[in-house]
Amino acid sequence: MRANEFLIELTNTAPYDYVQTRNMGGLDCDWKFETDKGIIYTVRVRWIDSQMEIGFAAAVPGESRPSRNDVTGTGDAFRVFGTIKKIIQSYLASRSAHNGQPPFIVFSANNADRSRKKLYNMIASTAPKWIPGYKLSDVKNNGTETFYELKRKDAEVNEEQLDELNIDNKAGWGRTPNNQEIDYMGLKVMMRPSVFLRLAAHLNIDDLARGKIDAMKAHTQAGGTVAAPTLYIKVDDCWAQENFINQKFIPEVTAHEGRHRMNTQLELNGDVPVETHIFLRSNKTEWKARMITPRIIKHLNLALRSESASGYGIKRTGPFFTLESPK
Repeated sequence: MRANEFLIELTNTAPYDYVQTRNMGGLDCDWKFETDKGIIYTVRVRWIDSQMEIGFAAAVPGESRPSRNDVTGTGDAFRVFGTIKKIIQSYLASRSAHNGQPPFIVFSANNADRSRKKLYNMIASTAPKWIPGYKLSDVKNNGTETFYELKRKDAEVNEEQLDELNIDNKAGWGRTPNNQEIDYMGLKVMMRPSVFLRLAAHLNIDDLARGKIDAMKAHTQAGGTVAAPTLYIKVDDCWAQENFINQKFIPEVTAHEGRHRMNTQLELNGDVPVETHIFLRSNKTEWKARMITPRIIKHLNLALRSESASGYGIKRTGPFFTLESPK
């Protein structure tokens, strides 16, 4: 089936009735609907900073497992996807101008068989038709799952656009002693705000945070300077010998500086890369800039766990940054 035929079929299929079963501030929502075969589907929307993640699950009567993270293989695929489409469209339409639309929409599919993968690829490729203002920007396959990313078109980076954040690591807002020692102690990179916000601990944009961001926007627009945002990343001690095979854990972000600065950049200038500082930490190794070799940089850019209060963050796949200058 061609993409336009698929889209027509999806549009002309009457959706099931659904109900919303969870709404936590509009950023954590669930909906449920039941098919003619008695299969109960759950559609989930979760916001992680600038990224909206969509999840699907089906509770099939008689199966030992309570749910499967998939929506195919249970029959009635067009009507099921038509219902999910309507839920997502209604949710995005309900977002106010203040809350805005997410810069990124992400969902994943289980690679159970070729026909299933083909169906999800078709859904991803046609999604911009029924989610206006978005384009398919990335598809990644880890062997078990395929991850699809849609990017809001007005979040596109204009490479000729100037970085609105004026970086001054000696006198800028948010400066720390580490910023001034980056060339001796760490790694200077260019990172998109959306990537930084996915790696750092979640920032709830409440009245206090909104006030800080607005103040920083006014400061920046008046020509004020800020220090570079910073990530502190814990790596296994074996990395000091470039022994990546024996690492006992995926490198993880353990601390940060600069979430308000990155939100300011997103609001002022979109998802334009910003000078970002990375400092490595290990149990026994005191890291210096000269120890961060090209091989270490390469592996650091492959996978990271995001910062989490529980100590076990979400695994993120790279690349996360580019080098500000050749190292």
